[in-house]
Amino acid sequence: MIHEPKWKLVNRNIDHGRVSLSREDFSRILEEAIRKRIEHGLPLAVPPEICTSLAQYLEDIRNALTTRKSEFNIEEFKEIMPDCFPPCVLHALSNVKAGVNLAHSMRFALVSFLLNIGMNMDGIIELFKVSPDFDEERTRYQVNHIHGATGTAYTSPSCATMITYGNCYGKEALCDRISHPLSYYRKKAWILKKGN
Repeated sequence: MIHEPKWKLVNRNIDHGRVSLSREDFSRILEEAIRKRIEHGLPLAVPPEICTSLAQYLEDIRNALTTRKSEFNIEEFKEIMPDCFPPCVLHALSNVKAGVNLAHSMRFALVSFLLNIGMNMDGIIELFKVSPDFDEERTRYQVNHIHGATGTAYTSPSCATMITYGNCYGKEALCDRISHPLSYYRKKAWILKKGN
């Protein structure tokens, strides 16, 4: 939901009945409308015969995801190392701490990244408490869903996906050698450990 004062009509520029929006604001409004439309239509009733006919394909996808996730195994790093966060994650965290509402795609990327590196759900929920549209029950549900409570734990999006959604910020030299924020974290952690 968009609850910040800046979204109220009295705080917008209006010219002859038309509300002026920046490209970023327009994208945010579209994103919210799409989210509401999708949520309103869920859950979808899928006939059993379709589920049965897709079972083999779904199994292939699950296996491919499991294989891909194993590439991002970071269990050898027991503590969370903020010094190893990629610039996009640091940018998102900075905005969250400043009370800026993140686009849904960036929220997903941030939460899935933090979960993938081992941050607990309560710690992540606590981060979002300063957001103007914070709703603890909804946030807990979303974090829990990304964590995999509904059956599928999500890996954070690749760099290509981050770029597509406009969530790539502060690209630096190491970013040119990796293709995933978790790879950045892993590589940076390895560099720091090697230097000690």
